[in-house]
Amino acid sequence: MKYLPLLFVFLCCACGSTKQEMTKQEVRPFAKLPQQIPPSHCRISGTISTIDSTRSPDTQSPCAKVPCKAKVKVNKIFGYGSGFTNPLTEGSEVEMTFAFTLAPTTKELFPNLDARYKGLKQGDTFQADVQLQQRLGDSAPSLVVMSYEVK
Repeated sequence: MKYLPLLFVFLCCACGSTKQEMTKQEVRPFAKLPQQIPPSHCRISGTISTIDSTRSPDTQSPCAKVPCKAKVKVNKIFGYGSGFTNPLTEGSEVEMTFAFTLAPTTKELFPNLDARYKGLKQGDTFQADVQLQQRLGDSAPSLVVMSYEVK
């Protein structure tokens, strides 16, 4: 009988940690930017000015289902990784392609992606790592948002 209060405390602690562990497993964290800026990337703060509603003709692409391109106003430049050869200008508006779309990431769009993104709409401000990509046949390089955080 004298051990009953001790047993009660022990059971409360044990149940509380199990509940916490289950909650951690159920909730997927949103993607975070790495501390260092990767090569061929520029870290910016930007605001979505307009979203291009044009869809990709490739029916297998997530960009055929939801928008992937937007005009972005560059608010601030935090730095460049090595190999980023076309510097951006604060205050300029540039077209960017969002590798994981402007919609929230879902298992339907990206079944094998562990990172989750909230999605962006017109007027949203975000911080992103933007990759400079030069594709064969294109005269100018394109800017691709590989990861972002909504601010």
